Amino acid sequence: MPLTFSPAVDGQVATIGSGFNMLHFNHTMFDERRMSPVVMVDHFHMSSPTFQPHPHAGMSAVTLAFQDTRGAMVSVDSTGRSSMIMPGDLHWTLAGRGIVHTQRPLASRSHIHALQIFVNLPAADKGCAPRSFLVPRSRMPTVALPNALVTVVAGNFAGVASPAALPQPLLMLDIETLGDTPNFQVPLPGGWNATLLAINGAVRLSGAHELTAGCALTVRSLDDNSALEISSIGRSHLVLLAGPQIDEPVVQQGPFVLDSAQALSESIQAYQRGDFGTVTQAEQNLARSSA
Repeated sequence: MPLTFSPAVDGQVATIGSGFNMLHFNHTMFDERRMSPVVMVDHFHMSSPTFQPHPHAGMSAVTLAFQDTRGAMVSVDSTGRSSMIMPGDLHWTLAGRGIVHTQRPLASRSHIHALQIFVNLPAADKGCAPRSFLVPRSRMPTVALPNALVTVVAGNFAGVASPAALPQPLLMLDIETLGDTPNFQVPLPGGWNATLLAINGAVRLSGAHELTAGCALTVRSLDDNSALEISSIGRSHLVLLAGPQIDEPVVQQGPFVLDSAQALSESIQAYQRGDFGTVTQAEQNLARSSA
């Protein structure tokens, strides 16, 4: 079989305070690194500030805001960059050797509906300099298919390319169907994995695998000629994340994703020494501001 599928798994429900709830998906919920290069995905709703400035290292922390987000989220980090994340936008924080950031809803009336995605970096790239950038929804191409709209958030699909300049190959598609949708194909090169999350509704994959809201599954491609077939059962919203599998150990402790216990320990010590920098008080004030 050119494609192999994991079973669908339910997201783990979690809440933090009264203004944040999520469905959590972690790579440990799937066998044999099937989620790689993705390490974790949180499908979340945030209506009030939840997280203080915190570190990341060895990976990228990625936010994809859905179009039904109300208001905006402000992101500030220790490189000195600040960004306003609006509905549909992609925000990419390349942590590399270490960064500190915070992301908060802007103003009390904001409601952020989004994915937070941890994308692993190969060991050779974990020491790269941190940076962050924003790709507005207005710059993302959309492919119109029969009864479906596919936004190319990152990578290439159907002959069009996202402007997102990522640190590694990754395909990210935000797929909305308007009703029953005939099969369309998403090519997956050999050695790539795909993680698919059903945000709303239900979809059928390659004719035999059904994915319903609140669930995720992974797909492994064994052949360069492989293609994933997607069809919908009524209206649906699906996100696909795909990239080359990283065949290296994953040693994760919260926002740190390294490839060995020693590397993890050294990264935590670097953060404790202050090597990741800080989010300044002025930047924190921006993150707390309201319109």
